[in-house]
Amino acid sequence: MAAGLSAALTRSAHWFGKTLGSRRNRSNSSRSSRRAWLRDFLHTRMYRHYRVNRSRSQARRLLRELFDLFLREPTVLPNQWAGRVRVADGPAAKAHVVCDYIAGMTDRFAIEEHRKLFNLDLWNG
Repeated sequence: MAAGLSAALTRSAHWFGKTLGSRRNRSNSSRSSRRAWLRDFLHTRMYRHYRVNRSRSQARRLLRELFDLFLREPTVLPNQWAGRVRVADGPAAKAHVVCDYIAGMTDRFAIEEHRKLFNLDLWNG
């Protein structure tokens, strides 16, 4: 498997080298046009790929649902964080505490917390 990955990386590096040209023969205008081409290529095929967009959309929904629940029901937060929400002055301060709690989560932990809080299958187990 490592040999296959190495070969694929070598082919990709060779293709980019051929496509972008050698360093010695680049002028500023051709360099900027190649850079623009590469930026467009990456945005189209990687950053804006539909699978990436789907993952981003799922992450946004997951975070929004956690945020809304923690703000509405701070008692589902760990005691230390629930206490911070309780003593916070005003809605903005409460939202800030909830944001701080969520910001400290890893991706895996956030997904697991969401599953625990929103998945009704736990009632059957």
